[in-house]
Amino acid sequence: MLVFYVSGHGFGHATRTGAILKEIRKLDALLPMTIRTAAPDWPFAAASAYHKMVLEPRIVEDADALGVNLAQSAAKLEQFETELPDLIASETAFLQQNHVRLIVADIPFVAGLIAAASGIPAWACGNFHWNWIFAGYPVAERIAQAYSHFEAALRYPLSHTEGWQVFPRVIDVPLVTPRSGRLRSAIRSQIGLADDRRSIVLNGGRAKLDQDALSQLETLGEEFAIIDNTTLTDFHDLVRVCDVVVSKPGYSIAAECIAEQHPLVYPPRSGFPEDAMLQQHFQRVATTVEMPVDDWRRGNWKPFLRLALTSHTPADRLEVNGAEVCARLIYGRYQSA
Repeated sequence: MLVFYVSGHGFGHATRTGAILKEIRKLDALLPMTIRTAAPDWPFAAASAYHKMVLEPRIVEDADALGVNLAQSAAKLEQFETELPDLIASETAFLQQNHVRLIVADIPFVAGLIAAASGIPAWACGNFHWNWIFAGYPVAERIAQAYSHFEAALRYPLSHTEGWQVFPRVIDVPLVTPRSGRLRSAIRSQIGLADDRRSIVLNGGRAKLDQDALSQLETLGEEFAIIDNTTLTDFHDLVRVCDVVVSKPGYSIAAECIAEQHPLVYPPRSGFPEDAMLQQHFQRVATTVEMPVDDWRRGNWKPFLRLALTSHTPADRLEVNGAEVCARLIYGRYQSA
């Protein structure tokens, strides 16, 4: 059996892991793969089993999800550490009873502690790690020690460079992102969207808008068709069919926009180190427009949408077959375990 431990912070860790699972399933239709996570089950269609469980406390966010309180998050994590002995013991028993041969994690540090206790090799995957996020807090050193028990880390693009030495081995891979398998023209036809009609995907995630802002967005209808999950239930179809994506920033949505070559308009978040790192990468590999938070909250989007459609083409193009590359590497290690 192959077990994946996946962070429940947002959907990004889950959706990119789901893309890797899909590629592993192409390599081995019968391989038992189990997911253990606090994230919802829908990204993991290729898995054999799914178990909902808490592997780490959630990051403390502002009510509108555009600000992060790292100090409070670190305090919650320190409190959670008191529960780790029981969690590690129960997971070790589960892994040994089910003859698990390899652990893969994106990227809860507890998986390293479970690997050490069970004697099962573990690989990490991700574009950041939690000791980098919590740098300067006492918990960071303990997270780094947990990561040292991993055998290797698959490092995604849109990553930081510092701190990866906590892993014994680091392997750089192309961009990992799920993508729609349908033709753009077929999706537009399904929803009755004319070929010359410009559309935007509103993907606020946890960043919610109030009713006044939503009312203001209705005025975009003369120039832009707004499509969301009430229009199409498959999010990856939504991204493929649109012309512009509007969302709070994060690896998952940025990676899919890069793969589909769509511009991303985003309100900046505060307090989360990943965001500043992503913005540095955006300048080189993505078409993005930063929308001031006040304009986001007021629904004053039109000038930023227009700017996105006329912005520069990225100077560099990233390879986007990271899910396939990771699948081959993980499956190869599983076979040799």
